[in-house]
Amino acid sequence: MKNSIVLLCLILFGVGLQAQTSEFDEIYSAFRGEDGVVSLTVPGFLCRMAGNIADLEHEEQELLRSIQSVKLLVIENPEINKQINLARILSRVEPDKGVVPLLHVQNGDEDVLILAKEQNERISELYVVVGGEENVMIRIKGRMDRDLMKSLFEVTGIEQTKYVRKI
Repeated sequence: MKNSIVLLCLILFGVGLQAQTSEFDEIYSAFRGEDGVVSLTVPGFLCRMAGNIADLEHEEQELLRSIQSVKLLVIENPEINKQINLARILSRVEPDKGVVPLLHVQNGDEDVLILAKEQNERISELYVVVGGEENVMIRIKGRMDRDLMKSLFEVTGIEQTKYVRKI
């Protein structure tokens, strides 16, 4: 019965998915509390506090101070993971709704998807979604400007993210 409900939710999300944050919240709410699912919400004040007290690079501190909230959903339940791939579901977002794909990597049954929503020349929401054997969804809300993101990517040494300047 539980598998049928999860499958029905998946179908409803797949058919009605539009690139609005409410769909991300709906997915988060649908799986939160299930066996083998970890859900976590970190309020912005904890991120800002970490940015103030941690021994970090200047860019990393600025990034933490710009975060309003972080939501994390990790689906470790093998029965659920056999039925869904969150990255493939969320890759159907429509760019005209404000969420644009930054990166989509497919390797067999494993997918990684990074999406961003821009508002007033800043990234207001950043999504990192992994689908496959385990499904992970992370949403970071904040006011992250492009220069800050570029600096952070330089600090981390991630070459593939140079295109972030374009969004």
